[in-house]
This record gives sequence, structure tokens and C-alpha cells, in this order.
Amino acid sequence: MKFNQLPPGTRFSYRGKTYRKVSPLQGASEIDGKRTLIPRSANVGLLDADGAEIATDLPQMLRRSVVESVLEDYRRRLRSSLAMIESALDDDQLAGLRTAIESADSELWTQLALRSAIGENAGPVSEKTDHS
Repeated sequence: MKFNQLPPGTRFSYRGKTYRKVSPLQGASEIDGKRTLIPRSANVGLLDADGAEIATDLPQMLRRSVVESVLEDYRRRLRSSLAMIESALDDDQLAGLRTAIESADSELWTQLALRSAIGENAGPVSEKTDHS
């Protein structure tokens, strides 16, 4: 997992030490509280309350309800972010952005459904696949 993916307050390990994320670029040592600059792209280990590393790789299979819940939360956050910037956009820009988001959302669900229908080990799905 990359450091920039961690929310503030998260415990993590970096170069053999345990930290808590205190800002977008800093972790505070759990031993002495000293702050350390950590690159946003640094690979870090997510830790549980006991200090054990938590696996962050996606499993091969996810329950449908989990996928739907995560994607719906993503949609809510995307709409909230859009609401925060919409005053900076003119009507055409806002309409174009909304159309692009809706199109990407629709394509995401289509790809998930197609890949599910043809099996989890399928490669990229294209609308132009030749089935002859």
C-alpha cells in the first residue's frame, strides 16, 4: 500500500518502524512521537491495533454485496467532491464532467458484469471482440 492511500491517524510500518499518519507527508513515530517525512509513493505496511501487518492485496473473490457497497460509497464521495468544485465550472464544463462521470460509471458496471459472466480469469473485455 502506498503512503498517500492511508487516511490520517492510520498506524503503519515503514522501514521497520511503526508510525501513525499525521499529515499527507508525515508519520509520527509511536516510540518517541518524532515526525518523519515519508514520500507519498512509499510502500508502507498497514498495521492492526496489535502491530500485526494487515494484508492489503485484494482477494481473488469478493462478495457482490461488498463490491456494491464499496462502489456506492465511491459514488457518494465522487458526487460530494463534484459539489465542492461545481461553482468553479461554467455550465458546459459541469455538464461535460457529469456526462464523463456517468459514462465511466456505466462502463465500470458493464465491465464488471461482463467479466463476471465470462469468468474471473478473463482479460480485458472489449465491445469489439470478434466472436466468430
